[in-house]
Amino acid sequence: MIVDITFGTTFGHTLAHYYRLKHQQSEVIALPLALDFGEINQDDILASRQKTFEMMASGFHEQPLKDALVTLRQALQQLKTAIKRGDTLRIWWDESSANYCGFLWLCQQLSTIDNPVYQIKSPLVFPTPEVLIAISSIDELADQDIDKFNLFSYQQSLPKLIRRSWSYAWRSLRDDNRPVRIVLNGHVLSQPITFYDQFILSTMDTVHFIKVEQLLAKILGTYGSGFGSQFSEVWYRYRLHTLASQGMFEIKTDKKSAKTTICLKLPK
Repeated sequence: MIVDITFGTTFGHTLAHYYRLKHQQSEVIALPLALDFGEINQDDILASRQKTFEMMASGFHEQPLKDALVTLRQALQQLKTAIKRGDTLRIWWDESSANYCGFLWLCQQLSTIDNPVYQIKSPLVFPTPEVLIAISSIDELADQDIDKFNLFSYQQSLPKLIRRSWSYAWRSLRDDNRPVRIVLNGHVLSQPITFYDQFILSTMDTVHFIKVEQLLAKILGTYGSGFGSQFSEVWYRYRLHTLASQGMFEIKTDKKSAKTTICLKLPK
């Protein structure tokens, strides 16, 4: 049996549902690593992710991050079991930063094993006779899209020597260890923690107050999630909280509704 591996629970659930509809026996391992965020120089990947998720929570939306850690712990154990059984592994990824980083990390983990390994690298653009469909990550695909876009036709062998070559890219990122990783022209690049702040600040001004939820919707609607990570909104919340603590915003709270709105503070 082939064991499918994804780097987020969203597409993992989609793929599992696809197999159920096809009445095919399957095992799907979803690894919500979010390796496009946080420090990555620890050997213990679970400890590394826990530290990053705790930083991102900042007192808000803690439960999804706690759930992700539980899922990740179980998925890592599943992966170890599948490798020990000698199962064939099939990795699903794309060039969104979360999936790309996950792929590089996994190639490093699998660089010495003898299991057969395959990859399906999904495009992010699908030309159709009617329209050009562009997505931010594979997480945006529905189960019917797997056949519609013939994703299994992208399957390729991923032999040990190639996995080892990919692993060098992960080592380079780990040595750099800056806390944000983006994809530019097909390459993963490390960036400072403030990288995505530009999208927050360019969506605000010093005149118009806006609710945080509206601001987040506007940012994601204008720039997309960008990361391919299921935690992109959580990251923006974390950075908003940080910028607010640095005095970047004017904050108003309506006495009747208790709703808070913010705008950029005029520079002194």
